[in-house]
Amino acid sequence: MTFQLNYFLERGPQAQPTVRPFFNRGLIMKSLLNYFVVVFLIIFFSSCSVAPKIIFFNNTDFQVEIFNNKTRLVVIEPKHNKELYYPITQTINIKTQTTNWVYSINNYPPIEYYKPNGRSEKMRFQLEATGEIYVLLPTEIFPAKDFNNQPIGFPIKP
Repeated sequence: MTFQLNYFLERGPQAQPTVRPFFNRGLIMKSLLNYFVVVFLIIFFSSCSVAPKIIFFNNTDFQVEIFNNKTRLVVIEPKHNKELYYPITQTINIKTQTTNWVYSINNYPPIEYYKPNGRSEKMRFQLEATGEIYVLLPTEIFPAKDFNNQPIGFPIKP
């Protein structure tokens, strides 16, 4: 009340007090923008991966090592499978005692291979002794024998 009385005494009877908001809009918008940028950076640089998980079955008679950018992802024994993330780089290497296969990863399999009925499933891949990598439907079991219905871009060949 004292503030309003002093305002009128100093400015005269025609003066109208201006109503100032309690907060500064520009400051709030800047703070919100900074907040969203920080949240985005935390999510982007966190260790969470956006790549889907896959189950990789080694249908060979030898142990294989799978590398992504010279980093060993996994070692898989013959006739066993392991779970790993779908490679997010363009190339992967699969090494055995005698061979080194290099694969160019250009696409994902169609959605029915990992989201049947809209539910997310792990993608399933099978490595054959020829070096070819086949994608399997979620209903197929390892080791698969019929590869006649592979989608475009599959099998992936070294």
